[in-house]
Amino acid sequence: PWSWRGAGLMSLIDRKRGGELLGRIQAIRRQFAETLGIARYAGFSKIHAFPFSPREQTAAFRWIKDFIPAEIARDRMTRLADLERELSLAFRKQFVGEVERVIVEGKTGEDGSAGDAAAGSGSGEPRTPAPAPIHHGRSDRHFEIFFESDNAKPGDLISIRIDRVTPTRTHGTMLVSSPTRPDLALPVRRHAIPVL
Repeated sequence: PWSWRGAGLMSLIDRKRGGELLGRIQAIRRQFAETLGIARYAGFSKIHAFPFSPREQTAAFRWIKDFIPAEIARDRMTRLADLERELSLAFRKQFVGEVERVIVEGKTGEDGSAGDAAAGSGSGEPRTPAPAPIHHGRSDRHFEIFFESDNAKPGDLISIRIDRVTPTRTHGTMLVSSPTRPDLALPVRRHAIPVL
């Protein structure tokens, strides 16, 4: 990827002095394709990307006319977000059926209550109990897991079996709650991460 430091900066200065920016767009396209390739090769499960916004009175603001157009930046952000979703799903799928250590962050807005469960009351039909509230927490692998629980509280350290994953969520079943005994939590399986 393009760097404003070191050789990248010197190269830009040299080209500016010569008034020659021919091929810069093609080079940037190539660099973005390389960025996507590296992210795919590494299997990043999270990509934090944002468009660069130069501010006046900063060094970068002097090169504002050399930046890519906003529509290209938006397209690249979309492509990175699509790649992140694809890689995140592939990463999380490998843990289906396994147990993860999770720290509870809180309840979701989806409280799991059945909208028509109360309709049975007074009609002679048995009342259907509402499912437990949906909570969410963060695993040691830094992905969020959603699960049902009647008693989980933020800060609890629990063990969850991962049941299924979707493109946007990981769903599991709470197995062990050990808020006062973190040492009871299950050990974490470690993966080697390639260093580029």
